[in-house]
Amino acid sequence: MELPPKPQSICKTAWEGVFAVPAMVYHEHVKPNREKNQNQAGDYEYTISLATWLECAHSGCLWCRFLEKHFLEDLRALQKSSKRRIDTAHVRVEWVRWGREPCRPLWDKALVVVNDLRRTFPMFTFEGDPAAQWIKRRTLIPDVGAPHALAKAKTRIEDCVLYHKDCHTIAPSTTGPTPLPTRLLDCSNPDHLHLIETDGSERGSYSALSYVWGPEAPEHRLYRTTKGNLSARLAKIDDTILPQTIRDAIHDSDGDIHHELARMRDVYRYAYVTIDAGGAQNIAEGFLQDRILSPKPAALLPFICPCGDRADQSGSHTQIGKVYWVDSSNGRDYRHCAPEK
Repeated sequence: MELPPKPQSICKTAWEGVFAVPAMVYHEHVKPNREKNQNQAGDYEYTISLATWLECAHSGCLWCRFLEKHFLEDLRALQKSSKRRIDTAHVRVEWVRWGREPCRPLWDKALVVVNDLRRTFPMFTFEGDPAAQWIKRRTLIPDVGAPHALAKAKTRIEDCVLYHKDCHTIAPSTTGPTPLPTRLLDCSNPDHLHLIETDGSERGSYSALSYVWGPEAPEHRLYRTTKGNLSARLAKIDDTILPQTIRDAIHDSDGDIHHELARMRDVYRYAYVTIDAGGAQNIAEGFLQDRILSPKPAALLPFICPCGDRADQSGSHTQIGKVYWVDSSNGRDYRHCAPEK
């Protein structure tokens, strides 16, 4: 396929090599590319002298600046520790797909290797950008509790159930309802929250909440469902006493605790969706506050789209999108919320 004109902000090597890979991979089944330094796996590699690399970076090439920012200091440290002069850089870029469909790849991240140094850069783009149909991730939404954010979450869940093989198998419409946990919080009417107890044989769809209890505090006693208040909460729960994060937990019966903890794997396994309140350090914080986005990502780089539409295989409507590359070594630590008690 013919590439679009090279922008001034990218050098010829990067434009015709690194950034051409996604479009070339898409059109492999139409016109195979057998150049020795590019293959069907989505790799591109080249060797460049450090002098040429730095000259190109200082001349304004965004790609060479990107490499300079993330690899040059470590290369110099490697040269110092090995007491071996490094005059050239062997660069390999592997575009990693999301999924395995060869003719309709969605790109997820890039593995960049410079000599022996490796970095992984997840990619994301804006909704509505030409690259959006080829890049899986989207820009972060800071106002996570806003209606548009919740609507997007609902759409993503529906996509999972309809199009993802593993998610599709647990969808109620395909295999029937799944086993229900011992107790559920009925949120269908926000003005009348109440617990529901099951007998262990009932089936249906439910959501799970994964949260961190956090340090013990006197006021936390109000949040617990205990043997003493269980009957009242089966009728109705006063939502004014509930914290932002926690909605239901049984904690004052050792037998009940052990029984429920033993079932936690299945509770999360069979949930239609699990809400991960990973941003909350304790049950009183909540998790729908507006997010403070991290500093500017590693780089905003061009993306050569194979064509305007996936159904068009001619490559005659090539567009250039914009994609963020993020240094995963500085990313958020996504820890899982394990039961504490």
